[in-house]
Amino acid sequence: MRRTVRLRLTLLYSGLFLVAGVLLVALIYFLVEHSPFPGPPAAPASLGGLDLPVPVSQLEEPRAENLRRLLVNSLIALAVMAFASMLLGWLMAGRALRPLADMTTTVRRITADRLDRRLAASGPDDELKELADTFDELLDRLEAAFTAGGPPPPGRRA
Repeated sequence: MRRTVRLRLTLLYSGLFLVAGVLLVALIYFLVEHSPFPGPPAAPASLGGLDLPVPVSQLEEPRAENLRRLLVNSLIALAVMAFASMLLGWLMAGRALRPLADMTTTVRRITADRLDRRLAASGPDDELKELADTFDELLDRLEAAFTAGGPPPPGRRA
């Protein structure tokens, strides 16, 4: 498989999401298990109208089961969201890299006989537009040199 920029960005986005998700699940689990806030008081068991205290061991069993259920459900949710982040990462990386694909297509159409073509990138004034503008300036200089019939570029012989 070719390791394209799009694939690398997707893996980066998904990896960051997964690390953040694992930390979130661990933090939630830790906070629920070691909560500094007291839980609700246990309801006393009633036996024929008498309120009897419930043994602590019976209170711990449902708590442990609830913690296990919380952890399992959180990990299932994290797995689903990890796949969603990969899909969204792939789509967003493609969208972010679309101007590069357009530039590549235009540059492939430029030949020595057709130096009048330009990238003429539109959009925000970012690194991609700066690259396109720089390439257009290079083409301006090449076209002027070819039109003027000037000397061959350095390192080449006529």
